Amino acid sequence: MKREQWIALGVSTILFALLGWWVAGPLMPEISFDSMLAWRHISTASKGDSKGAAHRRAATTTKARRGRPRPGTVIDRFEGIAVYYNGPIRRVWGRNRAPDGYNLGLKYQCVEFVKRYYYYRLHHRMPDAGGNAADFFDPQLTDGAWNPRRGLYQFRNGSSTPPRKRDILVFGGSGDNPFGHVALVAQVFPDAIEMVQQNGGPNAPTRVRIPLLHREGKWYIHAEDILGWLGKR
Repeated sequence: MKREQWIALGVSTILFALLGWWVAGPLMPEISFDSMLAWRHISTASKGDSKGAAHRRAATTTKARRGRPRPGTVIDRFEGIAVYYNGPIRRVWGRNRAPDGYNLGLKYQCVEFVKRYYYYRLHHRMPDAGGNAADFFDPQLTDGAWNPRRGLYQFRNGSSTPPRKRDILVFGGSGDNPFGHVALVAQVFPDAIEMVQQNGGPNAPTRVRIPLLHREGKWYIHAEDILGWLGKR
């Protein structure tokens, strides 16, 4: 085969491969940013090491795909209730509803985990089943007041009532995340709490320990953007 024919065949193969990747791309496991940098570094290796680069490239992408679970994979459990991997924070995978039609939230967002836990574990249905994470906290209420939209008592960060296990932690919105965040108190220690969360980020742990401070009769969870906590009393 002539040189021009080899070149034409190579170009056609690359175009078909790119087309196949574009079609199947959404179905492929996510590749981390670090792995993308590794891919770029390897792909720009010298032509004299093209065969070795190809082997390293294949090994790198395979490892990257195996490095993160697929969305919907159980990555933790809290009192029997699964914590699922979501992937990119704003990605959603449909709406989850209880058998009776109650809205549990969008899969696999932070709100969905909290509401699913309260529904199945504590048999609690929120009167208002909608809203983003930041909407769980009503800034108009006084500390310790009843939150009628959530059917729970609400406590400000700096409350005379300390957080308890199973309480809902509410983080306000920020520039990067205007929707806020919710998590559950998994454990309470004398000087810290451990929270369990779903969709804290693609690389975020499901369990995070946060300092708990007690000053002048008030309890403070030392975390940025936290508004307070809600729970049964």
